[in-house]
Amino acid sequence: QQQLEQEVEFLKAAELDAKKQVERASRKVESMQQRVRTFDELKNELHVTKKREADLVSQNEDLTVSLKDTRASLSTEMTQHEASQEEWRKRELELAAQVQEFRGKLEDSMRYVEKQQAHEAQTQAKIDELQQA
Repeated sequence: QQQLEQEVEFLKAAELDAKKQVERASRKVESMQQRVRTFDELKNELHVTKKREADLVSQNEDLTVSLKDTRASLSTEMTQHEASQEEWRKRELELAAQVQEFRGKLEDSMRYVEKQQAHEAQTQAKIDELQQA
């Protein structure tokens, strides 16, 4: 009888221990599932960031071509037309303003690309950290 009681107590303790292990394992599974969700979210965010970066690079290329075209247009106009010194100064100021505007846009785009690249690096670091965890 006493041996049976001891065995029952032992089995109850083993059952309690098994339940605790199941609970710990369940929490670990939930934690890993959350990490997977976070990883997927970061992966999607990285994809969006890379797409935006590619779009910005394309815009920068378009602005550069437009700037070159504007300069070429100025050069062609200068050789094709003879105008008064005042007309030339006026046109030059207009084109300089356009060039300045394009440069400003180009610099803004480049700053944005740099921010996106820094964000991408942070995102990649988070992904690497999650993968190592």
